[in-house]
Amino acid sequence: MRWFSCCLMMCVAWCIAGADFGSPKRNAREPEIFTETEIRENMPSAPWYFVPPVTDRNFWKKYGGESAYLQRITRRAYGHLKKMPAAPTPEEYMKFYTDEKKYGRDYHTRLFAPYHSVLFDLLIGYCVSYDTESFLPAIQEMLKTYCEIPWTTPDFDRKQYAVKRAGFPLELVSTSTGAFLSSVAYVLRPVLEPELYRKLQREIDLRIVSSFERLFVKPYYGEGWIRGAGGNWTAVCLGGITVALAAADIDPVRRAKLLTRCANHLDYYISGFNGEGYTSEGFDYWSYGHGYFLLADTLFLQASKGKINLIKRIPGACEATMYPYHILISDRIAPAYADCTIFAKCSPVVLDWCNYLLQDVPAAPVKLAHLNGHLIPVADSSRAEVRLPAVPEYKKAQVWILRPGEAENVRFGVSFKGGYNLEGHNHNDIGSYVVVQGKDGIIAVDPGAEVYNWRTFSKQRYESKLLNSYGHSVPVIDGKLQPESRNAKAAVVEKHLTGSAKDRVVLDLSKAYFVPGIRNLTRAFDYSRKGSGTFCVTDTFEFDVPKKFETAMVYLGKLSGLPGKSLTIEHNGEKMALSIENSGGEVEMFTEEIKENVRSKVKVFRLGIRFRKPVAKGAVRLTFTPMEK
Repeated sequence: MRWFSCCLMMCVAWCIAGADFGSPKRNAREPEIFTETEIRENMPSAPWYFVPPVTDRNFWKKYGGESAYLQRITRRAYGHLKKMPAAPTPEEYMKFYTDEKKYGRDYHTRLFAPYHSVLFDLLIGYCVSYDTESFLPAIQEMLKTYCEIPWTTPDFDRKQYAVKRAGFPLELVSTSTGAFLSSVAYVLRPVLEPELYRKLQREIDLRIVSSFERLFVKPYYGEGWIRGAGGNWTAVCLGGITVALAAADIDPVRRAKLLTRCANHLDYYISGFNGEGYTSEGFDYWSYGHGYFLLADTLFLQASKGKINLIKRIPGACEATMYPYHILISDRIAPAYADCTIFAKCSPVVLDWCNYLLQDVPAAPVKLAHLNGHLIPVADSSRAEVRLPAVPEYKKAQVWILRPGEAENVRFGVSFKGGYNLEGHNHNDIGSYVVVQGKDGIIAVDPGAEVYNWRTFSKQRYESKLLNSYGHSVPVIDGKLQPESRNAKAAVVEKHLTGSAKDRVVLDLSKAYFVPGIRNLTRAFDYSRKGSGTFCVTDTFEFDVPKKFETAMVYLGKLSGLPGKSLTIEHNGEKMALSIENSGGEVEMFTEEIKENVRSKVKVFRLGIRFRKPVAKGAVRLTFTPMEK
């Protein structure tokens, strides 16, 4: 897999990933976990990177000759030499500004990501083969191009700072590109043309190092991530800057000062997990952002020979690193809350890194592995067994994951959430839930993200039925959906979590709707491990005057049994019975497809359960029960 290309495409595709739809908490002063003296005394004074220069043939013969992965890249690199990609030009970059709808973010991705990927392949091919005649001229031509073209995504260069060379905003793509080019310059320093090496170092200094220094004086547009609390932007940008600084040919005192700021400001990223290891940005963004946090931690750990370990020193970092182990409902599926994909999976590479860095004393490296476009010597990838609790609970975020635990006959797990409607990558989804049977039978679903478009991060965001509450398994009150607001929130009114026979959580949802006259609106979640298990979702409501009431269950796959109240839901070979009970009046049921551009590339359906007439008081209960395959 072309890992560097994937990383760059993720950077571009998610380039406004830091939008928190509400102002992030501002931090008045820098954290002081690490001191400049500590960094200067324990980090190398000379430029440093994970792997040595290409001229260290003992290293490259050892690792390159034994790695099938690197051999595949080398063969692919020789293929590139036969047909090199056209170099992006400043003129092509400017097309974004002339017609944004025609030359938008996708255009930028198609233009630049393949170019990055080819340079990565050529670098690895050269290091493994040491075929200077074939590879070095092509690599040097590409590096000359990089010295001329902007590294910044146009979305975050609206004033064309980078184009005019009047300033260089630091964002997801520019920092990742700077890290990569700094590593290329380090690995190829003994063989690059001297003038090209000096020019590349000047560009790295101007666009990354000096720009980072200026952040602490007067931030450019779009760089509030440096003092904002949490979010993948902070981790991605600081991870890239950390690598760029370590490998850059700059003054050692200057490097130590800036690396200290990188290490300390990563505390702001970890603060977004609220001390309990949960991120409202979702599983996809955790993999993306935390991958760069792990990259920075690995650099500090290896360069300092184990003396500087961010995970062990930054409060809450261990809990944040355990997130993929706690958030999974089954072995494969996590709830797709916020802008996440339904089938999001944590990369095995990232899990290996989590396991590697969580060890008390990380094992000695024995092979090269990849992380966010960088090759790093690591220990064997075998993972220590992690014992998962039956009931992971994120109290502050109001997110629960209920698993079978020791109940051998129960084959399904659930997740549900309360929270509020102004979270990172927010969806209006207070009370949403997910039911997963087997490994990947998704019976009830949170639909996750839409394909990003002009509307996604605009004032029209909640016109999308995937992002507003209509596309989630939550009520509609008097024709009104949940609003986007910090004041739209849930409250826990009852909680009984044992991890054994039965777990119960009851949420007060009355403040999740800005509808006058709601006297009572609760949603009870009951998860039983008795027999093959059951899961009940009960909405109980009371209004001052009769109002329209509708609830819903969002699903994938096939639903049968309508118009009756005993239904069957099937998905990926798994089957569950769904029974519906109600009081307070007659209900009608209907199904519809939520017709939005679902990022997960599946059809998402909504089962609506609506009272035929306005009612003042009532209840609706949905009970999920496993069925034989």
